[in-house]
Amino acid sequence: EMCIRDRYQRRVRGDGMEVIEGEAEGQRKDIQLPLVLNPKTPTTKKDFLQWLSANKERVLTQLVQHGAILFRGFPLENAYDFNDVVEAFGCEFETYLGGGGPRKPIVGHVMTSTESPPHFTIPLHHELAYLTKYPSKLFFFCEVPAQEGGETPLCRSDILVERISKENPDFFQKVKEKKLRYHRTLSAKGPGTSNDYQKSWEDIFETEDRTEAEQRAKLTGADTIKWLENGSMDVVSIPLEGLKLDPRNQKTIWFNSAVLLHPAVYGTKMDTGWGTTYGDYSPIEGADLLQVVKIMKEESVAFKWQKGDLLIIDNFVVLHSRNSFTPPRRLLAALVK
Repeated sequence: EMCIRDRYQRRVRGDGMEVIEGEAEGQRKDIQLPLVLNPKTPTTKKDFLQWLSANKERVLTQLVQHGAILFRGFPLENAYDFNDVVEAFGCEFETYLGGGGPRKPIVGHVMTSTESPPHFTIPLHHELAYLTKYPSKLFFFCEVPAQEGGETPLCRSDILVERISKENPDFFQKVKEKKLRYHRTLSAKGPGTSNDYQKSWEDIFETEDRTEAEQRAKLTGADTIKWLENGSMDVVSIPLEGLKLDPRNQKTIWFNSAVLLHPAVYGTKMDTGWGTTYGDYSPIEGADLLQVVKIMKEESVAFKWQKGDLLIIDNFVVLHSRNSFTPPRRLLAALVK
């Protein structure tokens, strides 16, 4: 353990709160993904909140460098404690308008991370990269760790860019030049229309009025909208950049949802109603995305959640996912603009 006195204030408002770097099984130590921080001695939630408020800028600087920070061993027990933590950062919070993942609101800015079935593995992705509005940071809190599995794998986006550009330069260039479109068929509420992997269009756009839903879809990047006979809403996005330049570190990142929303990734047995094409509507070869999935697996890391863990992710530096698990498991989330 190394005391990080040079980077963080040791004392906050007279309290003897000291934070040290630690380790976690599954951590990638050469790039400290994630960076692990522990209290040097037992502390209180009040001291921790004061420490976070006083050291916010330094924490955010480290977040850009490492992509994710795991706070472990701090006195956080439930959703109320977690909400106090995210509010201590004093950030603006992002809504989930337009996001398809099934989630439930809990308290304040806190929601469940996902209600997707336990057997389902969610691929690595940047949060809401298929929309024009997406969070800059994600907060996760482990209230109940899974009996088995349920990790949240992490992968550095700049490392993905480096490998994809070298190992499949033609595909990389197509993504860069043509951009990407995302196609989602959003089912309506009602008997026989449920989808365990995606909310209804009424829940996604928080309205039961079709005109209002269309307007909200346009605000989040929809290009064309079509209503199907069964009441579903077919939405195709405008062409969106598949690569971005992070101005904070001048690194190019793989900021897209091509893997998340392409049927080739899920196989023939699962109909998600999702699709991804190039910006000119030409198809993306499944083999190209399966190669990206292979690289993602090789470059990702996964630590085992412990009760009370707090994870902060920079949504531009790191992709995240969710492994399948044996219930129960309760992971909470909050999105920051």
